[in-house]
Amino acid sequence: MELADSEAAGRARTKVGGQELELVREVGELLKLATDDKLLLYTYALYGGDEKSDVKNSIYRRRIDLAISLLQKGAVSFTLAARLAGLSPFELMEELKKRGVKPFVAEREDLDVINYR
Repeated sequence: MELADSEAAGRARTKVGGQELELVREVGELLKLATDDKLLLYTYALYGGDEKSDVKNSIYRRRIDLAISLLQKGAVSFTLAARLAGLSPFELMEELKKRGVKPFVAEREDLDVINYR
């Protein structure tokens, strides 16, 4: 079974470009680092969903904590963490300072968003 999976993965790699392959790697890293609640936050915050549920409400009540945890693990960029938290990048920066969260690795677009304010 593993050989068949490996062959299928090899065929898939030849059919997708570099950007798609990088996206698959990033999603794989997120899946390794995230708990169910963090994955639910990612899904709800990015793809929405109109349903009202206790689960969704529970996730949204903890969204800042969950987003900061993903940021600290390096699973999401600063800009994405702000979006998941429901905050502007500047508000997230203030929240991190308030919590005493140590500096993290920021990407160029993260800094551009913060400096824009």
